[in-house]
Amino acid sequence: MELVGRTDFRPGQARPAWPRRLCPEPAVGQVHAVEWHRSEEEPAGEPELAVCGAIVAVRAGSFPDPAGPACPECAEAVAAG
Repeated sequence: MELVGRTDFRPGQARPAWPRRLCPEPAVGQVHAVEWHRSEEEPAGEPELAVCGAIVAVRAGSFPDPAGPACPECAEAVAAG
């Protein structure tokens, strides 16, 4: 069975208390894209792997998010489809 459809991306940011190895500088202050294949009812805030490889806390909404500057690597990957 082949899944066909649009991939949704949710915004995510590193939590300040997390070790920097999970989301190294300068990615800490940026908003990252997280591929989202779950229902909208799934809770936000859980750690997820961003498109660029950073570990971030996913939030409700969609990427890009006006809460901060977008990660250039995530933005490029999302734009490429």
